[in-house]
Amino acid sequence: MSRNNCFVCAVCTRRTRFTGTQSLSAECCSECYQIAGIDNLLNDCPNERVDKNYRQAIHLLGIIADRGGDISAVIAENLYAFP
Repeated sequence: MSRNNCFVCAVCTRRTRFTGTQSLSAECCSECYQIAGIDNLLNDCPNERVDKNYRQAIHLLGIIADRGGDISAVIAENLYAFP
């Protein structure tokens, strides 16, 4: 990561910066980090409310798309969040 905290997200490949939401070692933007958390939750706890989590993941995907990210890569990395 450069001195100005800008880096390329390892998932959606857009330039982003560390916001404090994601782990420094995650190497992904805040939105991809949150989607990965939803994906992990649905993988670990299949009885969770899928509809609520799916709506949140779709919302985050829209933000990624609006900011120029590769949403097909995000979907491919998070198969539980995007069944």
